[in-house]
Amino acid sequence: MKKTVFVFLAAVLLLCSCTSSFTVNVAEAGPAMADATEYDWMEYDKDSIYNDTGISEDMYVNCFFAWLLEASVGNCACVAVFEAADGTKAQEIETYLKAYLTDVQLTQENYNADNYAMSKAAELYVEGNYVVFAIAPDTSVIKNAFENAKVAG
Repeated sequence: MKKTVFVFLAAVLLLCSCTSSFTVNVAEAGPAMADATEYDWMEYDKDSIYNDTGISEDMYVNCFFAWLLEASVGNCACVAVFEAADGTKAQEIETYLKAYLTDVQLTQENYNADNYAMSKAAELYVEGNYVVFAIAPDTSVIKNAFENAKVAG
């Protein structure tokens, strides 16, 4: 029994030591993510973020949220990165963004086929305390820009 506990603890310690931590400078990463798309974006203020998504300032430490201005692509495109206050807040932000995405999809489904397809291909994921969200013509460039913004911590 003692040997089993020891092996289990050793495995947990090994796993923890292999887990890499990172930080992201949101003030630099957000604009870099938007710039990677080669479109024009308009950054949203904290009140507008709250009004549109329900995500309040107490949920995050830093954020970048921008809307696509390119008329030919449509007006539902957005890119965002949030540094949540903690892991629990990151999950809350993800929940709010999922609800927001569902609203966008329901709105666009019978309104604009291109916007609907773009919203169905949206990216939303949590890494540590960071939440990345993108409705864009090419979400892979946004994800790559976020990955490039990571700094080992």
